Amino acid sequence: MMLRRATTSFLALCLAGCYVYRPAAPQLRDGQEVQVFLNDRGRSELGATVGAGIRTLSGAVVQAGDSSIVLAVSRTRSIDGAEYEWTREHVSVPRLL
Repeated sequence: MMLRRATTSFLALCLAGCYVYRPAAPQLRDGQEVQVFLNDRGRSELGATVGAGIRTLSGAVVQAGDSSIVLAVSRTRSIDGAEYEWTREHVSVPRLL
């Protein structure tokens, strides 16, 4: 019984992952994996590029400028939770959305 609880606790910790969400630092590194959360304005402005109703973009930084970040998108997630795989297409995301 004790072993089962210890194993369950250990697995829960392993499955939780080691991720921290925080605002993008001014100095993002090329190749750094990031996740961008889109607000209503961002969904509206990027809808024609990434699809309507997309909540998050995940991918690697290709180029980080003062006004925008270019991502090689690997995955998007919609506001209803559906996930879509991408093949690292480049998307420019304005920093001030």
